[in-house]
Amino acid sequence: MLIFAGALVAATGLLLLLRTDLDSSYAGTVLPALVVIGLGMGTIFSSAMNTATTGVARSDAGVASATVNTMQQIGGSIGTALLSTIFANVVENSLSGLTAAPTALQQAQATLDGYHAAFAISAGVLVVVAIASGLLINRQSVRVARLERAGAGTTGSIPTAAH
Repeated sequence: MLIFAGALVAATGLLLLLRTDLDSSYAGTVLPALVVIGLGMGTIFSSAMNTATTGVARSDAGVASATVNTMQQIGGSIGTALLSTIFANVVENSLSGLTAAPTALQQAQATLDGYHAAFAISAGVLVVVAIASGLLINRQSVRVARLERAGAGTTGSIPTAAH
């Protein structure tokens, strides 16, 4: 449940960043959104690590933790590359219709448009994460509880609910 809530909180922070415009201040617009994103992401990562390594034998705990960390790093790298590409395409499209060289104001607005696209897509991804975690993790918890009630929980190989 913490992953679900954290993803929605982080998505809210990203949506708050859509309020930025060329006259926005850091303290008034950006900082509050970053605090909300940080709260949400902090909740996601700690809970995701706990959930991903729950039920792993002690002898395999290091390998499981390292695998989760590696996948987080790979996912972050791919996500950054995709969002950077989307950002660049939006900026290029915003400036491509101009007949003359873009002014500094036009360049700044195109850059802001690129950020807005990346923030909106990121918020959408986090909503999908919230839905998936809400459906999948809770269903696993119900399945595990049923198996434990049936006496299968004594084998030590069945993951226990993380929350």
